[in-house]
Amino acid sequence: MRQLFLILILISIVLLAGCNVEKVSLEVENGNEPEKELAGMDKEIKALQDELEKSLTDEEVELIEAIEKRKEEVKKEEPAAEEEKETAEKEPVKETKEGQKEDKVDVSKLQKLEVLETELVKLKISAEDDDKDSIEYTFSRPLNQRGEWQTNYGDAGEYIITITATDGELTTKRDFVLVVNKKNEAPVIAHMSDVTAQEGETVRIEPSVSDVNNDELIVSISDPVGDDGIWETDHKSAGSYDITIKADDGESASEESLKLVVVDKNMPPLITGLQDITVKEGETVKIKPQIKDLDGDTVEVSISSPVGDDGEWETAYTDHGVYDIKITADDGKDKVEQNIKLTVTDVNRAPEILSIDLA
Repeated sequence: MRQLFLILILISIVLLAGCNVEKVSLEVENGNEPEKELAGMDKEIKALQDELEKSLTDEEVELIEAIEKRKEEVKKEEPAAEEEKETAEKEPVKETKEGQKEDKVDVSKLQKLEVLETELVKLKISAEDDDKDSIEYTFSRPLNQRGEWQTNYGDAGEYIITITATDGELTTKRDFVLVVNKKNEAPVIAHMSDVTAQEGETVRIEPSVSDVNNDELIVSISDPVGDDGIWETDHKSAGSYDITIKADDGESASEESLKLVVVDKNMPPLITGLQDITVKEGETVKIKPQIKDLDGDTVEVSISSPVGDDGEWETAYTDHGVYDIKITADDGKDKVEQNIKLTVTDVNRAPEILSIDLA
């Protein structure tokens, strides 16, 4: 019970001293002069300590001395802690892209380590402890507790990393700048199959392009298709074409090729310039069809009898009647036919006396 009582008294002394110091500190801030009051408190505390020491055992005296020593240590630590607190309040907090918060530092004075995106960050730390104590390390984000970080595309930037080393009692910190440089990768164009179309059809080429860096891409397609990927073919488009698709991110480019085959689709000949014809017996019938072939093919023209392929017929006085005339145009692939009506009207002629003889 006696020891417990003494300990309580000592705690009261310590608390009293702390309260009085705090009170004095407040008075200093308010512009008062607390020196006399502080001196009086010290005397009261000293007198109380002397009275207690007379009845204390050696062990209790050692305990008091240990408390006094700790009080002195606390007094020495308080100014440094206060100064550190004021500095932290004045300096702004810097937040990195990963959300980590770091005290404002002069980056220009820090060591820099550089890696490329997708590389593994793995720190190798050299440290020593004069006491030969075991050292444990911790690392700020984005590094894990092993001091590693598997970077990826999109991680480019500067990161302030704090390494903390401790021997279990004392701690040391050191900052450095980790620079992750962009690793540009060329755009990727998905494989495209060859394309076949017929003349007159619309060709559509829609490449699938991606970029791991998420760069803005410019995609171009060679002629005759064009960058919009659409080509309206016509009757002259038949042929084989090598089409090149190119994707450019501003730093590097990729290409993909395919073959475009436009199959000839024959355009039949066109027959124009025909109409029904009416002539009189004895007149010449002339049929001159106008033939056009959009493919430029050679066209053979035939005209049915009695006109004939040359398109002319000299009628006689016995040729009156109505005729269906067929005109055929053949380009070797397709035939086109067109019919007209030919009317030969009768022309009456007076009888002709050929000769006179005695019966």
